[in-house]
Amino acid sequence: MQDIVVFSHSRTDGAYSSTAFSLAKALANKNRAFYIEQPLTRKDVIS
Repeated sequence: MQDIVVFSHSRTDGAYSSTAFSLAKALANKNRAFYIEQPLTRKDVIS
């Protein structure tokens, strides 16, 4: 079992599914996968 970190610029709560998120889910079947997405900005929180 390996630790795998996946960084993504796509948001998982968007209208379209993230390929990086799907990849992280597939890798998590046999490994420990950490999915890191872009941080929220003030503009994201307000709108």
